[in-house]
Amino acid sequence: MHTEIRQKNGSKKYYLAHSFRAGTKVRKVSVYLGSNLTPQELEVKRSAAKSQLEDKIRAAQTISDPILPHCHPPNVKS
Repeated sequence: MHTEIRQKNGSKKYYLAHSFRAGTKVRKVSVYLGSNLTPQELEVKRSAAKSQLEDKIRAAQTISDPILPHCHPPNVKS
C-alpha cells in the first residue's frame, strides 16, 4: 500500500492505493483520503482507510461466476 498524490486545479488530492497482479493484468484499487491534508491529518486518515482498502482488495481478488448475474433466481441451484 502506498499514498498517491494527484494534483488537480491547484489542490493536492491524497489516495491510499494498492496494485496487484491478476493473471496477466495489473489491477489497482484506491481509497480517497482527502485534499490539501497536513501530514498529521494524512496519517490519521491513512490508518482509518487501511481496513476499507483491504476490503476492496479482497473483493477485487475474488473470482466471480460470469453466468450467475444473468440467471433468473429460481433457476440458480446452490
